[in-house]
Amino acid sequence: MYSINDTVLCGTLGVCTVSDIVKKKFDEEEMDYYLLRPIFDKNSTVLAPCNSDVTKQKMRSLLSKDEIMQLKDEVVNEPVKWIDDSMERRKLFSEILHSFDSKAILALARNIYFHKEELSSKGKNLSSLDTRFLKEAEKVSFEEIAVVLGINKSEVLDFLVS
Repeated sequence: MYSINDTVLCGTLGVCTVSDIVKKKFDEEEMDYYLLRPIFDKNSTVLAPCNSDVTKQKMRSLLSKDEIMQLKDEVVNEPVKWIDDSMERRKLFSEILHSFDSKAILALARNIYFHKEELSSKGKNLSSLDTRFLKEAEKVSFEEIAVVLGINKSEVLDFLVS
């Protein structure tokens, strides 16, 4: 169980602070809920049931600085892979984003980014679906890296390619 003021990664919400633990009654059952505030969206709050299996799967403590550095080294040394079939790519990208696997999500962001650069050099644009997947992957992985390393989100890409 997390405590008030803990910083966590919560699925596609990104990095959040546990601002409170509150009791709420829905459907006749009173339960404890985390009141989460996304760090990069100060106007939002989200309730997540403390003892839910879904919450336990989607929420975790942030990686350490050493884990971030190791993750960067592992992802940077992987070859860039692209799937030409858009339906197959959509299915795989969705699975990766819902896996909450930091390495896979960071590799996904990297692969889409390099494909975007390749298309750009040919005067073409990334599809809207691939752009959406890139934004989601960046949101989750870049937010965590920025918070852990104490840098701006806009500096994460430079950090990853350095």
